[in-house]
This record gives sequence, structure tokens and C-alpha cells, in this order.
Amino acid sequence: MLFFFAMLFSLGSKPLILHSSYKKILFSFVVGVAVFVLSPAKGNALLSFTYMPLAIMATSYIEGLSSQWAKEGFSLGVCLVAIACFVMQVGL
Repeated sequence: MLFFFAMLFSLGSKPLILHSSYKKILFSFVVGVAVFVLSPAKGNALLSFTYMPLAIMATSYIEGLSSQWAKEGFSLGVCLVAIACFVMQVGL
């Protein structure tokens, strides 16, 4: 949700020529979430519809950070959370 709202609120500061592309990315993420929420069988396969827009939104968010330390720290934090989630899943 961080990436979604960050892109939604920073849309006004983006160049006008990119607005339609960013709106399509936001819309495709909303459609992917809606597909997951409205489907009767919840599974990770349905979440794959949100991976591409989420990756684009995350990249845009990280590029928008001002300091190099913030960019690297945020990227490291995302990697550590992903590894922690994997380890916790394997332990179950």
C-alpha cells in the first residue's frame, strides 16, 4: 500500500506525458487486487497479477528518494523482509 499511495500522491509532480502510463499502472494494480479479493479460491497464483505493477511502483518510489543512503537502506530492508518471510515459511 506504501508504493500505491506514494505513486498516487506523487502523480501531480510527474511530467504530463507520463500521467497516462502511471494511471495504467495504478489501474492494473487495483484490478489485480480486485481479482484476488473477489475470487473464491485465494492463492498466490492470483497475486501474480499484482507483481508487475507493484515492481514498477516500488522502483518509482525508490528512484524518488533523495539520498543515496535512503535508497540503499530501503532496498536492503526489502531484501531482509523477503528473506525473513522465506525463512519463517520454511520453518512452518
